[in-house]
Amino acid sequence: MKESDMIRNLLLLFTLLVFLVACSREEPAPPEPKEEPPAVEAPQPRPMPTGPIVTSNTQELFEMGARYYHRGCAQCHNDGIEGAPRLGDVQAWQPRLDKGMHVLVENAIAGYEGDSGLMPARGGNPGMRAEAVSLAVRFMVEMAQPDEEDWDELDDEDWDEDSDEE
Repeated sequence: MKESDMIRNLLLLFTLLVFLVACSREEPAPPEPKEEPPAVEAPQPRPMPTGPIVTSNTQELFEMGARYYHRGCAQCHNDGIEGAPRLGDVQAWQPRLDKGMHVLVENAIAGYEGDSGLMPARGGNPGMRAEAVSLAVRFMVEMAQPDEEDWDELDDEDWDEDSDEE
């Protein structure tokens, strides 16, 4: 055999060997797919409540009323716009309170125009629920309750010390 034939046979053998090794080699199996966490759905918008506000927690009701007040009522009642009684002004709220809470809430819901000013229906926000208006009014009334300093400012002529009424 010639030397060139021998080199060619060796190359052929070497190529065949490489080919066999490459073909016989087990390829690693593809990695097991990881379990994907369940798909997270986008949060659905919460529908606006339509039923009554149900809670017996007075602190929670007070805080809800404060939130409704600050979202809508504050724009007039902070500055006394259109005769709106200012938040916490005991003397300005007293004539309204004398009519009763029911009348006060009804006027805030339906709107009211009187000698002392104008109250637009639902504070000018037709989308505000009646329950929200009621809670905001109750918050403002609570803030207008007299404390010790206010008692000194109230007119003494309105009090009859001899009266048996409480």
